Amino acid sequence: HRREGAQAFLSDWPQAFSSGRGDLSGGGALLVFLPGAPEISRLQRLLLSSDKVLSAAGGSAGLRVLPLHGSLSSAEQSRVFGRPPAGCFKVVLSTNVAETSITIDDVTAVLDTGRVKEMSHDAERGIQRLQEGWVSQAAAQQRRGRAGRVRPGICFRLFSSQQWRRMPHHTQPEMLRSPLESVCLLVKGMTEAAAAAAGGSTTSTSTDTLSSSDLSSTLGSSSGAAAFLSRCLSPPSPTAVSSALRLLRGIGAFDSSESLTSLGRHLNRMPMDPRVGKALVYGCMLGCLDPVLTVTAAMAHGRPVFLNLQSALEGAAAARQQLLRSAVTSRSDHIALVAAYNGWIKAVEKGGRSAGSQLCSDCGLSESSLEAIRAGRVEYARVLGELGFLESDPWVIAAAAGAGTGAGQQQQGGADKEDPANRNAGNARFLKAALCAGFYPSVLRVQHPKTKYKEVYGGTEEAEADAKDVKLFDRERGRVFLHPGSVCFSVGKYESGWLVYTQMTEMIRDGRPKLLVREASMVPVYSLLLFGGEVAVEHA
Repeated sequence: HRREGAQAFLSDWPQAFSSGRGDLSGGGALLVFLPGAPEISRLQRLLLSSDKVLSAAGGSAGLRVLPLHGSLSSAEQSRVFGRPPAGCFKVVLSTNVAETSITIDDVTAVLDTGRVKEMSHDAERGIQRLQEGWVSQAAAQQRRGRAGRVRPGICFRLFSSQQWRRMPHHTQPEMLRSPLESVCLLVKGMTEAAAAAAGGSTTSTSTDTLSSSDLSSTLGSSSGAAAFLSRCLSPPSPTAVSSALRLLRGIGAFDSSESLTSLGRHLNRMPMDPRVGKALVYGCMLGCLDPVLTVTAAMAHGRPVFLNLQSALEGAAAARQQLLRSAVTSRSDHIALVAAYNGWIKAVEKGGRSAGSQLCSDCGLSESSLEAIRAGRVEYARVLGELGFLESDPWVIAAAAGAGTGAGQQQQGGADKEDPANRNAGNARFLKAALCAGFYPSVLRVQHPKTKYKEVYGGTEEAEADAKDVKLFDRERGRVFLHPGSVCFSVGKYESGWLVYTQMTEMIRDGRPKLLVREASMVPVYSLLLFGGEVAVEHA
């Protein structure tokens, strides 16, 4: 069934429930599962503007339609738990976030479209792909179980029994839809540890708690990551493994013979994406750790910091622009993340938690994401301290990481200005250099349009370029586009012809794929020359 089936059903749902198949007038709510936020917004507008629905509900006061998805603020999400007044029908339009992680106790009916948007990894092209498809039978059963958690309930499914039989029994294992760099790095570290232990070496590694016999029996005789992963219950494709190994060689974690380098041994002991780990190591060396902590913690969290301004308070766009002025000048989404986090920390330090919440409301920021970033910063700083990359005590470092310093703005709170790891924390160029080191070759080439001129009094001057005429190209994937949420989206001219990016996603719209970059920063040419590609290390 097409997505319009949900709209058709919901146009008649008040009569359907009052005809004996359920009764929402007693306070029960209807939970509707939709693929994503755009579908939720469209259906919400349709319901609130439909005369048929409003008439059946007894007017606008008798209908409460609430969205639920990851881009909403925590305050907006918490509205779904409220009970409507007597005689008011409550409808919650949700993504799969309500499948397992959230329970709305007054839901007595579920409407399941059977559709979901999931992120998968295209190993051959090295990109993340957001695709819409059918849920698994197990996920559909989870959705069914959301109805009647505390009282009898009912579930309506907008797909046929034939479609049900075609659905996979279970969701695809994460190993088959995720990047494998961290797994390959871990496997290689364990195999080298097993080989060293078998040879009587006392070299300390992250697997010291395992005996040589344990490792040997687990890993077998082969030392290759591909050979080991081929023995998994759901083995990844050879293409996916080859892509991961190629990336690890590209960032300097593996040498040409697939052995761990010095950098690779450090990254193997860091519980994070290897590129994130490399950026953190360079952040320590370049003295810009604090902003790198913020950027990498935001990446690990994976949820947006900047909410859709359409759902934010009036005036949020102007307030956000003021907060992010340094990011716009620097042409950097990463500096925007740092500015948003530091602004929130500063508000909390001055006025407490309520002041931080107010800033989030004023600027359209996700407070839950900012809290997660703070926790991630603490964890990453602790890991770096324990590995010896920082001079201070790891727990002191972790406590300081709960606050922040600026990149491109005056330092504030948290990290000590005299700490060598943060001596350049206020300089945006150092942050960009660390990102180049960690994420190269994720680089875009900027192609400006031909210069146009306009007549002015006394002569001509260069006309301002339109952002739509600026083209961006990835070396391997061709032309890509900026996400509308990027601070660079409206930029018509870049002082440097290069951008480094940390996130690229393929979106399928109207059956056509489109590569979107959400987080990018303009970088100086010298940053690419010094930190892009292989860096030779001369050991003393």
